[in-house]
Amino acid sequence: MTPLARSLLAAIVALSCVTHSDRVEAETPTVPPGWTVISPPVTEEGWLCANWARQHWSVEVAESGAVRIDQATGRGGPITLQMQGGRLIGTNRGEFGGALEWEPTGSSRRELILRGNPVAFVASPAGLFLAEGLAHLTISRGRLFKLRQTDGQWTAVQVVDLGEAPDAVRLVDPTTLLVLTTSGVTQVDLAKQAATILFTNQHWPGFMHGNSIVRTSSGAILIGMVRAVVVLAPSSSGFTEAWWVPSSCTRLRKTSETGTCECVAS
Repeated sequence: MTPLARSLLAAIVALSCVTHSDRVEAETPTVPPGWTVISPPVTEEGWLCANWARQHWSVEVAESGAVRIDQATGRGGPITLQMQGGRLIGTNRGEFGGALEWEPTGSSRRELILRGNPVAFVASPAGLFLAEGLAHLTISRGRLFKLRQTDGQWTAVQVVDLGEAPDAVRLVDPTTLLVLTTSGVTQVDLAKQAATILFTNQHWPGFMHGNSIVRTSSGAILIGMVRAVVVLAPSSSGFTEAWWVPSSCTRLRKTSETGTCECVAS
């Protein structure tokens, strides 16, 4: 086994906590206690209040199949992936730029691989990938790069144009990647290096942003976002969208023009 193959295998094991739960979920996601199902907003005020919400949620699924929802933490800091002989470091400063770099073991010197906005590493049997992109004002762009190391030198080759910035990724089987983008969900076949848009909601850009995505064994997609956990259920026409929100705050009402809403009785 080559050094890169050994490193890639170790990376897959290291990232397995991100993908294991997708293989053992219950057939139908059950709404956790303390949460209520509502429809997405139908008014501009509703979308504004969702955007202004103080709660940001992350979603995971336990081995038992139970859905776990937690308050999301900030993304601050770089993303890193330990490999044999060093580590990959992705720094994302938003509109101010960023880079993917290689830092050899025992050295503080970093070698530039790519300028851009690294979001997440994806280690799979099809290879090692990097999701990269930026959403800022009217700009939203995203790309998937395949990373290779040859004779100690790293290269990043674009293999998929995501069309929009990625917020989160999830490897749901060895070569299938779900990507949460600015306005929806895209599925990427890593072996074929081809993307398919599964769902879009043109209200999301500018209002909604997420941090986590999972898929149940029944095909439902759960997304941790601001205000709610978005549930995309398979249907004959694609997917239908519903929201899980805290039962203590099923409705919001705008109380000022400067970013304040309050919970109101249902």
